[in-house]
Amino acid sequence: DTYKPDDFDMAGFAVGVVDRDRRLSAALVEDGDVLLGIASPGLRSNGYTLARHVLLDRAGLALDGPAWESAYLIIPWYIYEYRGDRRILKRHYENYKRWIAWYRDENRVIDKKRFGAENGGGSKDSKYKNPQKVNQGNVIYYGIGDWPPNGKTPFEITSTAYYYNAAKIIAATAHLLGKSTEEKEYSDLAANIRDAFNRAFYDEATGTYSKGSDTGMSCALYFGLVEDKNRQKVADNFAEGLRRKDYTINVGCLGSKYVLRALAENGHLDVAYQVLTKTTTPGWGFLAASNRTTLSESMNGGGSDNHAFLGDAAAWMMQYLAGIRFDPAHPGFQRFFIKPELAGDLTSVKAHHISPYGKIQSEWKKDGNRFALNIVVPANSVAEVFLPTTQPEQVTESGKPAAKAVGVKFLRTENGKAVYEVGAGSYQFECPLT
Repeated sequence: DTYKPDDFDMAGFAVGVVDRDRRLSAALVEDGDVLLGIASPGLRSNGYTLARHVLLDRAGLALDGPAWESAYLIIPWYIYEYRGDRRILKRHYENYKRWIAWYRDENRVIDKKRFGAENGGGSKDSKYKNPQKVNQGNVIYYGIGDWPPNGKTPFEITSTAYYYNAAKIIAATAHLLGKSTEEKEYSDLAANIRDAFNRAFYDEATGTYSKGSDTGMSCALYFGLVEDKNRQKVADNFAEGLRRKDYTINVGCLGSKYVLRALAENGHLDVAYQVLTKTTTPGWGFLAASNRTTLSESMNGGGSDNHAFLGDAAAWMMQYLAGIRFDPAHPGFQRFFIKPELAGDLTSVKAHHISPYGKIQSEWKKDGNRFALNIVVPANSVAEVFLPTTQPEQVTESGKPAAKAVGVKFLRTENGKAVYEVGAGSYQFECPLT
C-alpha cells in the first residue's frame, strides 16, 4: 500500500513526499490549520522541523496561501489522473477537508506583512491590508501571488483560483470515495467561489480580468473560472493583447503554468507557439537560446538558476505538439489520446511517455500537404488518434486504406480531424492536410 520509488520514478517520489508529510497530522493546530504544501528543499524532512515551518509561516514569517499550499491536493490528483491510483487521495481526504476549512472560515483575521518588497506578491490594485479577514465573500485575501512578483496581478486572483480548484478536487475525491453528500457540499462551494471570482475581478466592459494582465487573464481561463458566455471573448482579448506586445509575456511561476494551455484550449495555439519560441527576453525561447542547462527563477533569467517551476512548457509540448494526453474519463492511460497539433514552422515532433502499461510513442512529420504519424500503443491499452484531415477516406495505415487496416476503427470527424480507435501495437498513418 506504499510506493517504493526507484531512480527517476517521479510518481513514486511525489507519493513518498506527500505520504512522508502525512506525519504532520500530529502537528495540526486546533483551528484546523494544515500543511503549507510540499516541503521546501532547505528543510529537514523530519516531522518536527516541517511542523515548525508550518506554524511559523502562518504565524507571520511569510505569506503562503492556496496557490502554494494546495500542492498537497494537486499532486495526488495528478497521480490519480496519470497512474490511476486513488489510494493517496483516500489516505489524505480528511486532512483536505481540514485544510480547506481554514479558508472557509469567514471570521478568520490575519495580520501579516506581505512577502518581499512593497506590493510584493500582488499589485497596486490589490485590496490587501493589515489586519483583514482571509475570506471575504469567497475571495481569498491571503497568499503569495505570481512569483517573482511583477506588480501586475493582485494575489487575490490566484489565491481565489486555487481555492476554487481545491474545492473541485475535494468534490471529485468525494465522488471517487462514494461520499455523495460531501461531493455536493464541495461542488456547491466551488460554484459559489466561481461566482464570487467573477463579481470581484471580471470587467464586463473590456472583457478582461486584472486589467488584462497575462497572469490574470490566463488564470481565469485555465481554471475554468470564466463564465461560458464570456469565455471566447476573454480568450480572444488575451491572444490579441499578446500579439500587440509581439508575444512578450509578463508572468511568474504561476502564470507560466496557465498561458500556453489557456491559449491552446481556446483556439489560439498559434499564439501559444509564438510565445513559446520567442527568443528575446522574457520567455522560454530566450532561456533556451541563452545556453542554459537549467531553468532560472524568472523568465528574464534572474533569480536562482535551478527553478523547475517554469517547466510546464515541456509538458505542454508533450500534450499538445506530440499530442500524448490522458483521457479524463479513464485515468491511468489504459485509454488515452494521441492528438498532435500543427504549429508555426514545425515540420516534425517526436516524443514518448512511460505509462503504467508501457511506453507510448508519437512521432509526426509534415511534408508539404502530407502528414505522417507513427505511434506505439502499449499492451492492454487503447488510444484515440486524431489526424488533421477532414477526408478519412484518404487516410492510410501502413500503406493500406485505414478502413481496411487491422486494429483500426474509424470513430468520427471532430473539429476538422478524423478520429480513430486503435489497440496495442505500432501504426503508421498518413493523410492529406485539409
